Amino acid sequence: MFIKADLRKVFDDVPIAVHSIGSEGKLEYVNTKWLNLFGYMEADVLGKCIGELIHPDYKDKAKNVFSVFTEKGELEALQMKFIRKSGEELKTSIQSFAVYNENGTFSHAYAFLEPSKTPAAEMSAYTVPSPADVKNEFVSELLAAISHHWRQPLNALGLNIQNLTETFSASEHEEMFREFEKISMAIILEMSATIDSFRDFFKVKEDGWFTIVKAVEQTMGMYDSLLKESGITTFVTCNCENGQTTFTPDYKPMCRGFCKLASGSEINFKQVLMHLLSNAVSAIKRSGQIYGKITISIANYKSGKIIEVTNNGGGISDEIRERIFEPYFTTAEVGQNKGLGLYLAKTLVEKSLGGTLRCTSDKNTTTFTITII
Repeated sequence: MFIKADLRKVFDDVPIAVHSIGSEGKLEYVNTKWLNLFGYMEADVLGKCIGELIHPDYKDKAKNVFSVFTEKGELEALQMKFIRKSGEELKTSIQSFAVYNENGTFSHAYAFLEPSKTPAAEMSAYTVPSPADVKNEFVSELLAAISHHWRQPLNALGLNIQNLTETFSASEHEEMFREFEKISMAIILEMSATIDSFRDFFKVKEDGWFTIVKAVEQTMGMYDSLLKESGITTFVTCNCENGQTTFTPDYKPMCRGFCKLASGSEINFKQVLMHLLSNAVSAIKRSGQIYGKITISIANYKSGKIIEVTNNGGGISDEIRERIFEPYFTTAEVGQNKGLGLYLAKTLVEKSLGGTLRCTSDKNTTTFTITII
């Protein structure tokens, strides 16, 4: 299991600048890429306040952001300007997450910095959008439009319900209408949150560092209704240097460990999870299992990130398991699916995430294991 002493082994050779700061804002760790980017020697910066390296025009912004960050615990795509040792300006995009002490106080933070492209560099790096990019953009715009059209009627419905309750507040039916209002508003809020979930699902960068736990939670959220209707319970367990954290649909603690982060395409990682969840639900339904269960385990090892998706829909024979990732191979009834889900999942893991996907099975359960190096 990963321990903090292995920090250099994890970050020293990654192709992105990484630094760690303590509660007083002083640099505790910088990797090789960071030193090359800023032009310093390690001895020059360790113990130095990060604020000394920030451009004067951005110091106030940094102070304001840091105070919010220590409470929120996460930061994405913050635009910040630093000063290199040579005196040159350095524009960066920062992603960061915080680590807290056992009593909940801020301990330190890890930041991942990428130089912002200049307009000329952006033009020279311009490529024609891929079909996947175009599709994702279209889906995002479509969901934004649906969100707009749904939000207004939901707001109007909520106001009408509250007005109705107010009208009957002094009548003998007041208690009944209060309960009616409570249930109805809960449904409206859930529908509104669902709209946000679908919209935010596609609002990610195609490639870069992403948060595994958040991606898992968002994908699970897409299946909430289906899982409840199918009577399937879900658990997400995170194993990292901070210990074990278990998430359920009703209990979502925050994990601050390194198991959060992976490099690659977040949208493709989510698509892989969708295929595996869909396969798990189908397997449980076909098995006739009354108490269906899906467990997702996330772990951080020196060899990479391990994500296991296990269902209790019964085992798979060796003959079927050998062919399970073949295109158009399916054990479902004719017309139910095309047999492409697991083939696409394996392809996305290998081509987009640079990892592996394998399947293991016993008498009662089947597990799909994603390894991201």
